[in-house]
Amino acid sequence: MTIQIGRWLGQAGVVLLLGGCPNPGDPSTPDSMELRFIHASFDAPKLDLYLTEVSSDRSMPLFTNVNYASFTQFKSVTPGRWRLELRPAGDPSGASLIGIDTVLSRGQRMEVIAAGVASSNDPALRLRLLTVEESFGSMAASSIRLRAVHASPDAPALQLDFGNDGTLEVDGLERFADSDQSGVELQSNVSTQVGLLVEGRILTSFTLPPLPAATSALLVVSGYVGKTGDLQGLVLVAPGVGLLRHDPELYVLNLNFDLGAFDVYRSGELALDHLEAGAVGRLIVPTNPVYQVVDFCRSPDAPPSSNCLSRSIQVGNGLPGGSPLSAGAGYVWTFDPHNTYAYAETNDTLYLPTFE
Repeated sequence: MTIQIGRWLGQAGVVLLLGGCPNPGDPSTPDSMELRFIHASFDAPKLDLYLTEVSSDRSMPLFTNVNYASFTQFKSVTPGRWRLELRPAGDPSGASLIGIDTVLSRGQRMEVIAAGVASSNDPALRLRLLTVEESFGSMAASSIRLRAVHASPDAPALQLDFGNDGTLEVDGLERFADSDQSGVELQSNVSTQVGLLVEGRILTSFTLPPLPAATSALLVVSGYVGKTGDLQGLVLVAPGVGLLRHDPELYVLNLNFDLGAFDVYRSGELALDHLEAGAVGRLIVPTNPVYQVVDFCRSPDAPPSSNCLSRSIQVGNGLPGGSPLSAGAGYVWTFDPHNTYAYAETNDTLYLPTFE
């Protein structure tokens, strides 16, 4: 993708712990279901999740003091009609921020997700609870399954490309919705780049670490699209995996009007095609492998042509010049009119000779 410079800078009620009745959070309770809580509302405080009996309004905390981008372990709950309530952590007033009524069924496994913007009164954006039932499909012995939830308040419908290979496994995932229950089957024990796209254009990507065989993971997309690099920017909250920030973004600016267009290859694969003089291209670099090679070649040459300049980069551990290439950071490479290749980030600049 190239962008011209001028355009670029864009339930039957259940009694709680009374008279020896079952405890809804007691894992020894027979015929139970399992529930887990995921905090994915970036401006909400630490949260408690309460279970309230619909018929009596008696309630108890199920999970407490959960931070943003954190998740709990599954806990067994007695099936029935319950109200799920979010409260500020440790709030003695008992006032809930939001609540929903739900029926919890025997044998069910459910994720409860706090999503949206806690400080907003806009019905389309404000804080809410999402419930997602786990029902992953069967998989081969060497596979994993991934499923996604769209919890970004300002992102339109998303497309997901697992592997970032040009094939969309999830298309048209609306805000505050979840993808197909069965999930997408992928190879285990390899890192996976998850591309997020809008109307076919790459928005950003995340790199999942290698996951062992038979893993089923829910990926919750949270944060603002418009706050790249900010604490409220896009993240993936993946229970069992952790918090993932989006891959580093590098911008290549061609200011060498004498040499004309060039192509950019990353690890031998074409990443930017025919970048004209005066244009800037965006290159998203996965965080695995750590060491990667970027080649700059005069169009239509390809590495290892003598017209190519190769540069090895370290992702996460720093680049020559002392600047770390960390997730979410913005970097610039340029070809200037003096045949100089420059890497620049804040005040750090690295100059290298380019094509002969």
